Amino acid sequence: MGISVLAKLKEEKEKGNAVDAGLLRGSKTTVTRKAVLCYLFKGNAALLQLKSKDKFGAGYWNAPGGKIEEGESPEAAAAREVYEETGLAVNSLRLHGELLFVFEEDEEYNQQVFVFSSNDFSGSEKPSEEGILRWFDKDKLPFNAMWPDDKKWLPLLLDNKRFRGEFYFDSYKNKKLLRYKLEEI
Repeated sequence: MGISVLAKLKEEKEKGNAVDAGLLRGSKTTVTRKAVLCYLFKGNAALLQLKSKDKFGAGYWNAPGGKIEEGESPEAAAAREVYEETGLAVNSLRLHGELLFVFEEDEEYNQQVFVFSSNDFSGSEKPSEEGILRWFDKDKLPFNAMWPDDKKWLPLLLDNKRFRGEFYFDSYKNKKLLRYKLEEI
């Protein structure tokens, strides 16, 4: 039986890793939104979503996720977004890290993203307007059809490690990765 999401939050706070305190330090970038991603694993497979054309990240495979609502914890947002986008109920979550995404020509897309994973979920998959779902072998993720930064930090998540990073893109339209900082924590 997995640890509940609330128990995990309490555990993280006791360790001094409270997600609401933030993991990134010293950044002078304006964050216009806070969001979550949650990678779901079943055996050696990861559930990804091909984002619909009118959604953020359209045309890219990504984990379920989205904006954190006012007054909502990152854990609660991750569980809610997974359910809304996949029909699956997350029973426990693991926080892997925090990422800052900066779009130098499009500041309104700048965001702080809390990255989670879970292999403890229940229910039946169902597609949503967010995009189609597909299970990929962890060794065959479609990095050529994912955000350019994913190949930098996702291997750390797949190795069950914690991390923090900053990724700088030219613009939301072009999505060209200009530079990044990434560290294991």
